[in-house]
Amino acid sequence: LGLVSQVTAPEELNNYVANLLKQIRKAAPHAVAESKRLARASLEQPLHSGLSAEASAFATCFAGHEAREGLNAFLEKRPAKF
Repeated sequence: LGLVSQVTAPEELNNYVANLLKQIRKAAPHAVAESKRLARASLEQPLHSGLSAEASAFATCFAGHEAREGLNAFLEKRPAKF
């Protein structure tokens, strides 16, 4: 059903979460903040409203400096500097 994306032993959970947070911290800060905002907002609105908000947020993020840096870093085969 796709409800679970990762299973870990209880004793490995802290390390798994720490590694996941390291990956999130490498991402564009504004895009991460928008993702978190949209996830929270999705609990209080109908699906069509959430999808519309997601499309608007994507357009805003894609037009910003973080997207340009991400694309440039990809093309230059280097890590992005956010």
